[in-house]
Amino acid sequence: MSNQIPLPNSPALPIAGTGNADIDDALLELNELENLDITDHADVYSRIHTKLNAALSDIDK
Repeated sequence: MSNQIPLPNSPALPIAGTGNADIDDALLELNELENLDITDHADVYSRIHTKLNAALSDIDK
């Protein structure tokens, strides 16, 4: 996996990967947004939020 994560609609402005595969995978889901109707964005954000919460909960394990 590259240490750069492309931002949706901004291929020239990638953000640095976190080094945590779970978090990086969750952030990559942001790229789905450009292919979805705006009414479906909340579901993607909810899924990402759940994954990020799980990653934070597992941080001390």
